[in-house]
Amino acid sequence: LLVYRISLKIGGLKPAILSGILMASLAWIPLLSVHQIVEVFTILPLLAFSWVLTKNKWTFNTLLIAGIWLGIATGLRYQVGVMGLGLVASFYVHYNDKKVWAKSCIIIGSSALLIFSLTQVPTDLYLWGEPFAQLKAYIEYNLNNSSEYPQGNTLTYFFVILTCTAPPLSFFFFRDYLKSWKNYSWLVLPSLAFILFHFLFPNKQERFILPALPYIIIVGSV
Repeated sequence: LLVYRISLKIGGLKPAILSGILMASLAWIPLLSVHQIVEVFTILPLLAFSWVLTKNKWTFNTLLIAGIWLGIATGLRYQVGVMGLGLVASFYVHYNDKKVWAKSCIIIGSSALLIFSLTQVPTDLYLWGEPFAQLKAYIEYNLNNSSEYPQGNTLTYFFVILTCTAPPLSFFFFRDYLKSWKNYSWLVLPSLAFILFHFLFPNKQERFILPALPYIIIVGSV
């Protein structure tokens, strides 16, 4: 529904119908959505985050609410926090005034960080006796065991993107998704930052890239 609404808002009825049908019918989405796989579950707050920015003018309240959804998504899957860096780049594209850019970044960043902390600190204090214990352990484990990960090549995620977004349409979707980075920067740059992060990250598992695929479908359909 959120994919449909975002596409409808920025592109009209035809791309909204196309993106909605694809999200409802592509095999991996209905299959994985009934499992508690974190990469799929985190798509919902991510799309809510993008819908808030798409539907409304970027006022204080809009940025605050968008930050809440981004914080929830990051609490579920740490890597999606990289999307916040992409949004910073998007703000830079849209705002000529550096003060407005900085203010917007501070508002949404503070909101996201607060909500992320609320998803981590209470349980960590209760279970482990210190805040951000799980995040600390996650980072340490990845730093110390990166050589033990499946070492995919740069084509790993290209294959996932092109096969999971309705080939042969996927070739055109991904091309136009990249070409539209400026027009729809608040959709493209956060998800593209997420994709690039995983291209560089040593551990390359196909499921990691799933949260970015709806954005390729949305922008590609439009």
